Amino acid sequence: MNRNVESIKIAYTYADALNIISTIISHTERTLDCIFDHRWLCSQIDDTLLLNLIIKLKLKGIKSRFVTNVTKDNMSNCKKIMKYVELNHSDKVSGYLGISDSNHFFSYIASEKQSEDYVKNINDNYGVEIHLININNQSFIQEQQYLFENLWNHSTIAREKITEIERIAAENIVSEKTIEDKDEIIQTISKILESAIDQILVLFPNINSFWDIYNEGIIRTIKNAINRDVTVKILIHISDNDEINIGTIRQKLKLEKQELEINTNFFSKQLQQQYVLFVVDEAISAVIETKFYKSSDLYTKLIGSATFSRNVSHISSLVSMFDILWIQSDIEKQSKIKQTYFQMFKGIKLKDEIYKREWSFERKEENKK
Repeated sequence: MNRNVESIKIAYTYADALNIISTIISHTERTLDCIFDHRWLCSQIDDTLLLNLIIKLKLKGIKSRFVTNVTKDNMSNCKKIMKYVELNHSDKVSGYLGISDSNHFFSYIASEKQSEDYVKNINDNYGVEIHLININNQSFIQEQQYLFENLWNHSTIAREKITEIERIAAENIVSEKTIEDKDEIIQTISKILESAIDQILVLFPNINSFWDIYNEGIIRTIKNAINRDVTVKILIHISDNDEINIGTIRQKLKLEKQELEINTNFFSKQLQQQYVLFVVDEAISAVIETKFYKSSDLYTKLIGSATFSRNVSHISSLVSMFDILWIQSDIEKQSKIKQTYFQMFKGIKLKDEIYKREWSFERKEENKK
């Protein structure tokens, strides 16, 4: 009886609870299985100590499986933690439950006054009384492990749930249609970029189309998306060895935000169709037909129409095309780096030299003889 009592610890404040959780996670050697609601999800991300402990588990090759309720409001946090753990979705989760190496168990138990609207983030109640129980009784832990495995097997992969939410959100943002008015096109593009949660892909068929979009302020909207931890990739078609324009564009993007310049690639492979492409969260695509004509040595831009689509197969084909071009641009980038490297040594006469060394043990062998 005393042994069972000693195997139970209770924390009544967030500070004590955090100390117990941190100790258990830091001593994990094989597996960490957790179930938590949106409040503790925020804690996992916002609390540097907890997040660093989870990252360390990832670096050590320790398997972490988390289950939470993925919603539109917490998708950003879910995507952050997905980098380090296997994350699944379940509609009904509450509190925080964890099992380490199938040997250590902890669980947060909400009091009656801590309803859903009582605390949005558990961190907000650092000094408020809470209840977190730590149990090391093996029979009890085995039962909890069985329950976790059952929930895990019946839960949904978080990435699939996020995709589902993004597609539903896309339906409310824009309908499948073609727009011919320039101002409406720009407004709609800005709207779908502002809705981005996961990823934005942008393809410019030529330099002029880039400057056209840049001058409309769209790049600033993309910059704001990066501030929300949205992944951005920009591809720009450019003529071979047009280093002047590449340098100018990179400088402009760097002034907006360094990540914009880093995540921009250039490619020289000729495109069959000349259109600007936006793909947001692999849920919405926008294809803008652009035409340019030269008059008095000045390029005059014409935006014809923009077609917006939520068709899954259509978007999938656009993403595949983008991925191929992105790989091609990486290859071209590596090739240019190699050319620059070899150019550094071009014309430098290097003579072959042979160096010999007589190792000490060889000399000792000769002395013995």
